[in-house]
Amino acid sequence: MEIKSFLQGILDALPDAITVFETVYDDQNTVVDFRLVMTNQVSASVMALSMEHAIGRLFSELTPEGLQSERFNALKQVSETGVPLDREVYTHRTDGLYLWLKSSFRRFENYVVVTYTDITQRKEAEIQREMQTTLLERVFATTLLGIIVYQAVRSPLGDITDFRVVKVNRVAKAVIGGAADITGQLLTDVFSESITPDTISRFRHICETGIPLEREHYYQPLNRWYNIVYVQLGDGIMITYVDITARKQIEEAHQQQNDLLLRISESVQIGILTAEPILDDTGRIIDFRYTYFNEQAKNSLPPDWQQVSNQTVRSIDFSGNANQMIALLTQVVETGETLRRETQTPDGKIIFSVVSRLGTGTIITFLDVTQQRQAEEQARYSAELEQKVADRTHALSQTLSELEQSRNELERALDVERELSELKVRFVSMASHEFRTPLTTILTSTSLLEKYAEITNQQDRQLKHIERIKIAVKHLNDILEEFLSLEKLQEGQINVNPVAVDLSQLVSETVHYIQDAFEHKQSIEVTLSCPDFINLDPSLFRKILINLLSNAVKYSGPESEIRIQAFCDNSLLILSVQDQGIGISEDDQKRLFERFFRAKNVSTIQGTGLGLHIVNRYIKLMGGQINLASKLNVGTTLTLTLPI
Repeated sequence: MEIKSFLQGILDALPDAITVFETVYDDQNTVVDFRLVMTNQVSASVMALSMEHAIGRLFSELTPEGLQSERFNALKQVSETGVPLDREVYTHRTDGLYLWLKSSFRRFENYVVVTYTDITQRKEAEIQREMQTTLLERVFATTLLGIIVYQAVRSPLGDITDFRVVKVNRVAKAVIGGAADITGQLLTDVFSESITPDTISRFRHICETGIPLEREHYYQPLNRWYNIVYVQLGDGIMITYVDITARKQIEEAHQQQNDLLLRISESVQIGILTAEPILDDTGRIIDFRYTYFNEQAKNSLPPDWQQVSNQTVRSIDFSGNANQMIALLTQVVETGETLRRETQTPDGKIIFSVVSRLGTGTIITFLDVTQQRQAEEQARYSAELEQKVADRTHALSQTLSELEQSRNELERALDVERELSELKVRFVSMASHEFRTPLTTILTSTSLLEKYAEITNQQDRQLKHIERIKIAVKHLNDILEEFLSLEKLQEGQINVNPVAVDLSQLVSETVHYIQDAFEHKQSIEVTLSCPDFINLDPSLFRKILINLLSNAVKYSGPESEIRIQAFCDNSLLILSVQDQGIGISEDDQKRLFERFFRAKNVSTIQGTGLGLHIVNRYIKLMGGQINLASKLNVGTTLTLTLPI
């Protein structure tokens, strides 16, 4: 008993929870349970058990059912193998309280000694740190700020020689315009063209002193303004970027507006003064500082006011009424009320003025009415003059609005004029090239017809040249038709008028129309899978199909087959025109629907470069879309989708 009491005392003195289990075997010498023979007060506290209640009881009686299998297996493994076992577990006591324990299992003869250390605080701190790290990573990845973190690179003597990139978020990658990962690279390598010794010196100063730096920078490659903040971060610096382009544009527009207002104020015949309030420590207005006066005000006021800028009402004390003037301006600032009054200067001038609130201060507009007052009756003229000053004050904002409107109208007119000029130049260039061939054909064939007229039995040759003239005239007509269509589209004169149309008949008539342009043994195969009648604009559809088929015929060789396929689904017509022609390169496909654009491989084939542009415009007017698939020397497929 003394030895047991001595051992119990030692166990109770230990800071860790300790329990000693005796292995229980069945008749076949198989481990079936463990009996608690000793424990200390810390263990009883951790497991929320009383020592008197626990000693002598089986493990299966003391352990909640949900935890029996896992803990029993650990005890059995150590008891049978003798191999120590250490692990960290998240468990709960018998009273339901959850905690983290580091448990160590050791065998001693027929006993298993289990030591428990409560590591709940450490584990919770680790979990909290992991959560904070995860949160920071998510913020770093999702913030609208561009962020780059640099680590200082030091020489053997400890001097900073460069900075190494350790972290870059997606926004910063977009700012610096690089898709490659620059993590681990040196600052001087990543920005070799823009980093100067002054830059390294600035970075070094921030890193060594901890004094942050903020500045605005215009980044030429992206044509953007950024607000950049440099702060110390450990043995390095963190740089954040915020796109302030919109703000800078607003500031620039505001400055232009101010400049315009300044020019307007200098050109009018009204004197203009502005003043800002001066406040005491309690926020009460005690004076006003004059911030601006125009040339008219300068000429109208006494000589003492020639240097009025940045002076105050009290420092000038014009006519000895500084307090009255301050009270009047204060009333305007605090109430927003516009005040009109008439005063007389020491030299006898009569001044009519209007005082209004402007931002946090006031604007004073005034006019010398001495001659008018002398010539007219005071009461009648006062009312007329008040209206005149009010109208002229209103004219300031009205003039600005009109100027802005005029500027917008001029810009629109300039854009239209520029587009028309470009169109004329392109038309003259194209027409001089495209008209030359058919006109030459007509002239040559006409001359030959005249000669054949004098020779008998030349009817076949005459018919051949008459056919050539017809084809040339048709080509000229097609060119003019394309320009007329483009002009109508530009002026918004094309309207969509859908009606019930027999698609089969419309396609058949269109195919018959272009048969004269077929090459030797060319053919068109038509496959339609649509109702007898569908709703669409027959005129626009015919022009679209003529253009697509004409291109297919023109850019395909003899004995080639052109396929027209159409089917209707969910109130949509899907029609494709497929040829076996010369095809279009991938680079040219990107610009194929632009006005006047022609692919590089069709320079020897007649065309205006307007056909597909007009087709695209027609399809958009009809609420549809067109897609293109092509491969050089294999063929081209144009697929249009139209609502029906």
